[in-house]
Amino acid sequence: MYTEKALLDGLRMVAKSIESDTLRYCDVANAYAKYGIASVYTYEYRFGSVRQAVQMAGLKWHESGKHTGRRYSAEEVIDCLRALDEELGGNGISFTDINDQREVDENFPTIAKILSPFKHKSLRQVVEAAGVTYVYRKKRKSV
Repeated sequence: MYTEKALLDGLRMVAKSIESDTLRYCDVANAYAKYGIASVYTYEYRFGSVRQAVQMAGLKWHESGKHTGRRYSAEEVIDCLRALDEELGGNGISFTDINDQREVDENFPTIAKILSPFKHKSLRQVVEAAGVTYVYRKKRKSV
C-alpha cells in the first residue's frame, strides 16, 4: 500500500525525469511501466483524479485541447489532415503521425476530435475522405 507521501513523491520524480514542472495524464500513465510508480487508477482512487494528485504534489497540470471542449467541424478536420499530409511530404499519414503532431502542436485535434464529426467512421475512412492516403506504420521505438 502506498502512502500519500510516496504517491506524491512518485509524481515529483516523474516531473524531474522529464525535466518539467507540468505533467499530463499520459506522463503519469507511462510512468507506471517505466518507473514503477502507482497506476493512474491508484491516483484517481486516492486523490479523486490524477489532476488533483499532480496539483497536491506542487506541480502544474497540462491543459490540453481535449479539456477545453473545442469542437472541430468536418471541414476543419479535413483541412488539418490535408495540411499534415502536405507537411509530411504527401506520402500519406498514419495514426502515429497524428499522435506525433499532437506532441508538436497541442492545438492539433486528437484522434477522438478527428472522428467526432464523422459518426461511425474509422480513422482510415476519415483520412481517405480528406483525399489523403492512410498509411499503416509501426510505432517508432524510442531511443
